[in-house]
Amino acid sequence: MRSKVAHFDLNYFYDSTITDGARREKFISEEDLKNLDDWELIRGCTETGIISEIGYIHLDFIRQMRNFASAAHPNQTQLTGLQLANWLDTCIREVLAKDPSGPVLEIKRLLTNIRKERLDDKSAAPIIASIKKLPKDLLHSLLRALFGMYTDIKLPQNVRDNIDKISIDVWTLADESAKQNISKKYAIYSANAEQQRKSLAREFLNKVDGLSYLAEDQLAGELSEALENLSKAHYDFQNFYKEEPHAKMLTKLIPKTGIIPEIVRYDYVKTLTICRLGNRYGVSYGALPYYDLLIGAFRDDEILDFFELLDDLEIISLLQYKIFLNRFIEISLRLEGQTINEILKHALRKLRDYTDKDITSRRAYREMITLTRS
Repeated sequence: MRSKVAHFDLNYFYDSTITDGARREKFISEEDLKNLDDWELIRGCTETGIISEIGYIHLDFIRQMRNFASAAHPNQTQLTGLQLANWLDTCIREVLAKDPSGPVLEIKRLLTNIRKERLDDKSAAPIIASIKKLPKDLLHSLLRALFGMYTDIKLPQNVRDNIDKISIDVWTLADESAKQNISKKYAIYSANAEQQRKSLAREFLNKVDGLSYLAEDQLAGELSEALENLSKAHYDFQNFYKEEPHAKMLTKLIPKTGIIPEIVRYDYVKTLTICRLGNRYGVSYGALPYYDLLIGAFRDDEILDFFELLDDLEIISLLQYKIFLNRFIEISLRLEGQTINEILKHALRKLRDYTDKDITSRRAYREMITLTRS
């Protein structure tokens, strides 16, 4: 099996099998295969398609029986010649006599082309068509391999450019669990202070639109930084032009669930509200669709934080002006249609009755909190 791995694609096997980045760096050559445990070898050959799933089940059983019934573990088990002959037959059929099948060979050709050729959109099209036909398990193995290659700090940039041509399609086709496993590696690089690999991992996730899969603590950090950058752009000169890219980046970070980490949720609601209120000249035209999209995804937790804004001096200073108060009410009208909570609906409707003096005196805040927190 080690020989088959070495003659197939060693780097693909290592990237698919060894999930620990620090440990992966110790596996480079064919000689290093001997340091791989037998169970890991069998599992890796299954994940890369070198052996079949049924082959894995049989071979892993043989491995366990070898350990259990060996002289090193005294027991009452007696192996017969027929059992051994049957297991030998399994090894011949599933390993010695079986070569990788069509889809696996497609992956080998793909990885060879990625490393040696220069892909353009035209040459990438048939490759993407082949990827779409891959079985899910091989597709996930390919995703791990592409990510492993991309985050290799010694990888030439032209190979990363090739990966960029197909990575979005591989990511889109992959299951949620496979995407989450990739995001966990980003967290590992961060925890181990592997700054270069962390930077490359983030670059990969950004290009495949996968930043929303970051672990909660990582996501909170990324969101905090994105909100700060957006806030700076909003208050900066020529903000109408500068807000759009930061608003777009913020959109990429939001999970499909819409759940915002609690530690940054208030800042998230506040920053979006301030930017959506705009300034005396209006709201950033390019960023407006992103603001409406994100505010349109507010859940009840975000709506409760929206009421908390009525106690925020920065918001109060804006709402004393009619133009901003009207825009604030416009947001509340939208939020009313996003909740089924009748108390929140009633509170959002009540906002329309407040004047600028009700806001600055904090009367509106006191009544909203009494109404929504009771």
